[in-house]
Amino acid sequence: MPDRPVRIAPLMPAEWTPEVREFLEGIKGAEKAATLNMPLTFARHPRLSRAILDFNLNVQESSEIPVRLREIIIMRVVWLYRTDYLWGQHNRMMRRLGMGEEHIQSIKVGSDDPLWSADERSILRAVEELTRTRELTDGAWKELSERFSSRQILEMLTVLSQFSMLSLMFNAIGLQLEPRFGEFALERS
Repeated sequence: MPDRPVRIAPLMPAEWTPEVREFLEGIKGAEKAATLNMPLTFARHPRLSRAILDFNLNVQESSEIPVRLREIIIMRVVWLYRTDYLWGQHNRMMRRLGMGEEHIQSIKVGSDDPLWSADERSILRAVEELTRTRELTDGAWKELSERFSSRQILEMLTVLSQFSMLSLMFNAIGLQLEPRFGEFALERS
C-alpha cells in the first residue's frame, strides 16, 4: 500500500453533532458506522456525503450489468489507482461472489489475463484506457458496443467514473482501511 498520511481523520464520537448522528443512522446505523473509517470521515460533510452515497446506491440499484462485472470494473479501477480502502472492501465483495485469489491476481494483470471472458476483457480494456489516457479508442468502443447495449455501456462508464472519483478522494485524504480487514489490503494481495 502506498504510504499516505491521514489528512482528514474520521470523526470521533465526542465530535458527533446531531447532524452527524442523523447522517450515520441513515447509512448504516450509528453503531455500525462508528466502526468504519469511510462513514466517519464522510460525516465531516454530511450533506455532500449523502449526495455521493445516494448516487452510488442509485447506480447499483438500477444496474443492468451483472454484479460480477461491476465488481471486476471496480477492482481494476482501484488497483490502477492503488486505493487501499476500496481494494480491501471490494476484495471481500469479490470473494463473496465466488471469485477467489486467482481472480484477485488476474485483476492486477488486467485485460491480458486469460482468466477473463471476452466480455470481461473488453470492459477491462476500456477501464485501462480511460484510467491511463482519459480517452477511449475507436477500437475499444467498437468492442464494447458489439458486446453490450448502450444502457449497459453507460452504466459501466458510470461505475468506472464513480470509483475513479472515490479513489482520487480517498487517496488524497489518506482514508485508511480498518485493521480488521488488513488481510484484504493491497500490500497483502
